[in-house]
Amino acid sequence: MYKRQLYLQAKDLGEIKGYFRRTILQYVRFIAELKLVNYAANSSEKIGDQLITHNLGTFENSYQESGSFKRPYCHYVQQGRDPEKPTSRTYLCRYFEPNPMMTAQLSYDYYRMLALLESYENTPADDRGAKKETLWIEHQLSWLGLEYDRKCWIDYPEYVQSKETVNRIINRPIGSVLSKKEQDKLKSAAITMVKSSHPPMAVKIGKGSLRKINEALAELGYSQKIVSKNRSIKGNHRNYWVITDGTVAPK
Repeated sequence: MYKRQLYLQAKDLGEIKGYFRRTILQYVRFIAELKLVNYAANSSEKIGDQLITHNLGTFENSYQESGSFKRPYCHYVQQGRDPEKPTSRTYLCRYFEPNPMMTAQLSYDYYRMLALLESYENTPADDRGAKKETLWIEHQLSWLGLEYDRKCWIDYPEYVQSKETVNRIINRPIGSVLSKKEQDKLKSAAITMVKSSHPPMAVKIGKGSLRKINEALAELGYSQKIVSKNRSIKGNHRNYWVITDGTVAPK
């Protein structure tokens, strides 16, 4: 049986609100203004000509260019009736109305996002910090009937940061001796790279024994190896990690 992996985009709370404001609310405003312009231009009720002209002109300048609707607004309109014979100044926008299918989808997206943001507001104060980071992932998984599992989440920026640490240490000259601090950094970074690698790696690094770290380095594409050698450095006599063999960096 083949294993299938699903990768979802992460958005924090600020990005979600920005997306809601810049897209959904922007399109909702467009639909509302289109309905207003359509009503003002075609209503049998008496409305001042100056008001009609102002609405049509402002709307056209905002959303139209060379007689056509700008993207992405063009997807939200359809022609409602045939234009009359053009005059010296014909506002073509008055002959268009909201596209019902796109308007229905927009309504769904609007209330879906409101419900999502409301769910965050109803989250206990102590849990809101963590909720900011997982809210969008949980939302996407809910479409599939799935629940969020931290073990399945890949933090790619963390992977990149750990890779930089490994590169900085492992690409030192052959024979370099690692300090205790460098040894701990290399171990921690190698463990993070294995756990956050995608697709998942074959090595099971566990707590990061020297043998497992070398297996991980090899699978990650490094030709260098780490060996433990008994050395006496500045009066400290113990086993030190030493970089040996090759200078090829990972792809």
